[in-house]
Order: sequence, then C-alpha cells, then structure tokens
Amino acid sequence: MKKYLFLSIVAVIFSACGGSVDNNIKDSASNLGTNERMLTGVTYKINSGDEIEKLSKNPQIEINSNLKTGETTAKLISGEAAIIRH
Repeated sequence: MKKYLFLSIVAVIFSACGGSVDNNIKDSASNLGTNERMLTGVTYKINSGDEIEKLSKNPQIEINSNLKTGETTAKLISGEAAIIRH
C-alpha cells in the first residue's frame, strides 16, 4: 500500500510536460482548474486529483502523506512550482 501511495505521489510531481513554462501554466489553469503558485516554506494540503507542476528546472518539493488520516501535504523547498487544483 505504501509503495503505491509513493508511486502515485511521484507521478503527480513529475506530471509536467516540456515546452514553455509560462504557456504550460496558462494552459493548465484554463483547462484543468485553478492555479496556485507555491511559496517556499509554506505547507499546502494536496487534494485528490490535484497536480504539482514544476515552473523551474529542478524544484525540490517535500511531500508528506499521513496514512492514518489520508491527508497529503506538499512544501516547496527550492525552485518554483504550482498546484493545479481540480
């Protein structure tokens, strides 16, 4: 169970595609949901269906999942990223 949860979180992190960063964010925000730019050091609650899109080349994001409550959080350590909320 932990292995599948970890793999799904990794898939969310690396779901961003190539191309222009600005165009990806605009397209994602208009087609998929709302865009919430992450701030360094702030912890965000990740809901089912949310995606994390990288805005810089190699952002570092700390993902925590509480198996008892089912809550997943993400914190931007460095770089730039956004959460696409569905």
